[in-house]
Amino acid sequence: MHESGMRPSILIVDDVAVNLHFLHVILQDHYQVSFATSGRQALELIERRRPDLVLLDLGLPDLDGAEVWRQIRSRPQCRDLPVIFITAREAEEGVSGALAEVERLVKPVEADALLIAIRAHLGRLVSENPEG
Repeated sequence: MHESGMRPSILIVDDVAVNLHFLHVILQDHYQVSFATSGRQALELIERRRPDLVLLDLGLPDLDGAEVWRQIRSRPQCRDLPVIFITAREAEEGVSGALAEVERLVKPVEADALLIAIRAHLGRLVSENPEG
């Protein structure tokens, strides 16, 4: 988790550079942002330094987002790690069971909806004039 006085960290997991850039632009003034372009890379990064929240694309080339989510939840130190799926509409069709309970935002994501969802999951408000 983040230390007092530091901005919360968010891991964005998406294999499309345009999506990574778009989300980075929205989040960079409020959060520490890191990136993964595959499910395996995301799991490695989470293992090394657990972020405060993960934005996870469901349609990844190696492990799909649902499998990444399952593996995150199988790790005792990550069971409570907030995850928000960022997905295209058609990717939602196969989501069922526990995955159906995970919050998801549909691409293209609106900046305000994204920030509201993140704040709700992190349980803290970001000031209108953040430092840094």
